[in-house]
Amino acid sequence: MKIKLLALCAFIVIGVLLIACATPTPITVKETVVVPQPQTVVVPQTVIVQPTKAPDPTKPPAPVVDLKAIEAAYKLSSHSNDWGEGRGPNTMCARCHSPRNWDPKAIPGPAPNCVACKFPFDAAVRKPPPNTNVFVEQKDWKNIGCDVCHQVNTAGVVDPKPVAWNQATGKYDTVATPTELCEKCHTDSLGGSKHKMAIGGPAHTGQIGLTAKRPSECTDCHNPHSQKASCTSCHGDVFKTKPNTGHIAVHAKIECGACHDASGLTVGPNADKTMWVTFKMTTSPAGGPPTASQVTSHTLQKAVACTRCHYDNNPNKLRSMVTPTATRAPTTPAAPAPAGTPAATPTR
Repeated sequence: MKIKLLALCAFIVIGVLLIACATPTPITVKETVVVPQPQTVVVPQTVIVQPTKAPDPTKPPAPVVDLKAIEAAYKLSSHSNDWGEGRGPNTMCARCHSPRNWDPKAIPGPAPNCVACKFPFDAAVRKPPPNTNVFVEQKDWKNIGCDVCHQVNTAGVVDPKPVAWNQATGKYDTVATPTELCEKCHTDSLGGSKHKMAIGGPAHTGQIGLTAKRPSECTDCHNPHSQKASCTSCHGDVFKTKPNTGHIAVHAKIECGACHDASGLTVGPNADKTMWVTFKMTTSPAGGPPTASQVTSHTLQKAVACTRCHYDNNPNKLRSMVTPTATRAPTTPAAPAPAGTPAATPTR
């Protein structure tokens, strides 16, 4: 009995030892992992406001483009409507008068081609042969449009930079100055046209020591869209300055160039007798007698010779300053006639 008890105790002890030596089962502990969330940090920003600069009084203000004013000025110009049988509505003259009508492949035809195209006054207009100096109908005449001096895109937007349309190449020629653009047409051609402006004389030269602005470009005097020019834009006080030698009311209808011309042009009234202007004697390349054509002098001087118009027996019956009229002696008013005396018959 004791042996069985001892054996049982031994078995229990061995079981306890085996349990103690066995690998313990891990205990799983659930942990809550806190993932940090991104935070938005507001950093105060410093806004730098540039102060508005006051306009520099030494610099001219930026020009404001008024398209309506430009269009209105252009419509009144000779460029917008230069059709005229006397000006040459043919393809040769269109080279400048209506560049989009010019056919660079056209050639001068046989006589009387110039008369047939330029002055089609006959009952039946004499048409020139094909591919010659073709007459352009008025309905097809395009004048000198905006797209001749400016690039215009398909939306009708005009590039203000001046260029010159070249119908022969189908491209624009670049120009460095407004005057270079004007002289694309205002030049003397080999065909006999006299369109070049002779600019000179001492009045507008840039002499040393003179502070007044001297014109150097056509657009210094001429509005580029209306082509109008006025001496009074710079010399607006000539009729107010004292002493006012020569600038008197009786001379108000005389163009400035008629007195201040330095090129020896002829002076006289225009066709409708409203203004005294300058004329130039020209001879047509086709021949014929010289004719007086009204021109505007661009060669000017300050000095004026009154005897240029006021000479003896001048055709305009102006008072002569070459042989001045003798001054009449003052007369004493006659005593009033007695009442009832018949009136004297006026001397004719």
